[in-house]
Amino acid sequence: MTHSVYPPSPPPSQDRKSSDAEQMISYENAVHAGNVFMCLPRSIRNRFYEYALLDTELNFGDVPDHRDFKYPEICEVDNIFYTEACQVIIKDTTFTLSSDAAIFNLMVFLNEFKNNEGYDGVQHVEFTSLNLFEKDVFSSNAAKLLRRCPNIKSISLLINLDHLIWNDDRRGLELDLHTMARSFDLKVIPGMGDLETVNLDLEPSMALRKKLALMEIARQEYSGMEGMKAGLEVFWGLKDWMEMEALNHGRLITVNCPKVSQFFPKRVNTPASSFDSSNSE
Repeated sequence: MTHSVYPPSPPPSQDRKSSDAEQMISYENAVHAGNVFMCLPRSIRNRFYEYALLDTELNFGDVPDHRDFKYPEICEVDNIFYTEACQVIIKDTTFTLSSDAAIFNLMVFLNEFKNNEGYDGVQHVEFTSLNLFEKDVFSSNAAKLLRRCPNIKSISLLINLDHLIWNDDRRGLELDLHTMARSFDLKVIPGMGDLETVNLDLEPSMALRKKLALMEIARQEYSGMEGMKAGLEVFWGLKDWMEMEALNHGRLITVNCPKVSQFFPKRVNTPASSFDSSNSE
């Protein structure tokens, strides 16, 4: 599958300028500069921004492919307010990315802030497709973004069941993690230095419950021959793989996976008949 490859360092916006005012200044100098707010320490200014943004509906979450972000009014006061308020928003926002264009658009926005401050503020991201990590001649754009965001705490990944790569003789039972790691830039995720949580989930589809039911039946039947195989609740081995990769970096992370009960709430734990296709449609 082909996908667009964008440059890893998009140019900064020409419409916005990051502020050089980082330290508290005197009231007199703040008045002279045209912004009395600057006489307060940055920590207090940040609290003001947080309070001002409490009841504001922010449109930063779902990153658009092309159009600009919609900023709260407080960001429009001047360049100082824009820079500092945006950094508060960045820290508190989970950015949802659904395409390579959206990743590039987010990088253009983050690149507006000097000294990597925009990227440093990102703590929560969500990718709506595994294909955003697909390797090409170069590293994926998702991996390029993550490598520039050293303080990310949580990553959510929505995966289409059909995009998973299975061991040939154990389809639906066991992922071919070696091939997946070669095909997708997955190792960048557990390699993040401050990462605490990875959330894995399945992309909804009309036939998802039926597919999962058939896979769970096969898993239970297979367990009689070789012992219970890893299923949905460990994402067919991906959870253990990510946690072990993080451990190899000397860190512990938590990988959350869907529960079978989310798809089959009336399921009884033992019989495979509880996953009968009539119950799964």
